[in-house]
Amino acid sequence: MMNSAIRRLTRSRLAGIVSRYTAGSVIAAVVSEATLLLLLGLHVTGPTGATVAAWVAGAITNYGLNRWAWGKRGRPRLWREFVPYWITALVSLGVSIWSTDLAHSAAPALFADRTLQVAFVGFVFLVTYAVLFVGKFLLFHYVLFADRDTSGRPRRSRDQVPNTTRA
Repeated sequence: MMNSAIRRLTRSRLAGIVSRYTAGSVIAAVVSEATLLLLLGLHVTGPTGATVAAWVAGAITNYGLNRWAWGKRGRPRLWREFVPYWITALVSLGVSIWSTDLAHSAAPALFADRTLQVAFVGFVFLVTYAVLFVGKFLLFHYVLFADRDTSGRPRRSRDQVPNTTRA
């Protein structure tokens, strides 16, 4: 009984979405983290500039991958998908700037070695996005990319069945 419930869950539409969202988020995180560490490690910019560049690299990557995760094709709806997504992304940018600036300020007191300081800022950046990962998934799944009928309400399964087939 438990095995069949687990089997149904792993084969569900939601499991597919979670898998694709996770894969897309991991790809975007690798792109972002590499950008951040490269810019900070080579002294190209400070933590705010590196965070913004890392965010841009990851956000552009993640937008396309998130649309793929929810099976969205074609032109995005401006006010239901595109604008709310980028507002969410900008809020994430603000949180990550705050956390990396804080980490960058604390790093010299924690580590004498510059490499460890950069690694610490990178770690905090990654943890910030890991925390945001769950909240963003819930927002994307239940609000942004939710299946909706023409009135804008989320679709219920009974709405997708023609009246002639209902008992």
